Amino acid sequence: MHLSESGLKSYKRTGFTAVELMIAVTIFAIVSYIAFATLSGFRKQSIKGTSMLDSTTVLNDIYNSIQQDMLQARSFEVRDASNNLVQPRPASFFESATAAHENLNSRLTITFSQGDKIKYYQDGSSLIREEAVKKNLGENRIKKVSFCPTKSLSEGGETLFELLLVEIEVQPSTDRTDEQHKTLKLSFFVTPVV
Repeated sequence: MHLSESGLKSYKRTGFTAVELMIAVTIFAIVSYIAFATLSGFRKQSIKGTSMLDSTTVLNDIYNSIQQDMLQARSFEVRDASNNLVQPRPASFFESATAAHENLNSRLTITFSQGDKIKYYQDGSSLIREEAVKKNLGENRIKKVSFCPTKSLSEGGETLFELLLVEIEVQPSTDRTDEQHKTLKLSFFVTPVV
């Protein structure tokens, strides 16, 4: 086969030069890096969102359980780690929140009008609701639980009603301890209806 000079020139120009290949590879690497970084960021945000949603669900379930029991309660009492009765404190929210830290490892006993009792207490990394059978609340992710009885006082110093301050910290569902996966804390007041 015989190639003319014009055919030979067009044949030589069909390939890439080494410089063109290096530029193409560099552009591909930069685009790949940006795509990987973007997808990695989306993945981290997804994990963070899932962990936060899961922790919020755990806290919501605990809140609903305690609130439902308190709605049916005739009375409640809190005992400290030494089994001493914790007296209600007349306090504002912030003072009670500080007092709740003193009541770590406390036990809450709720008495219903029929005389039945339910106990809540922390056992390791679980919050236990004990009636006839123990029920594990928090899926082994409870970091801290404290119960603090509080009373609301009138200007004359009379007790208007008693409240229970509950503080709960839940660990994230992932093993990661970076900034995106902090513990969630919930503080709330509940009171018996009676």
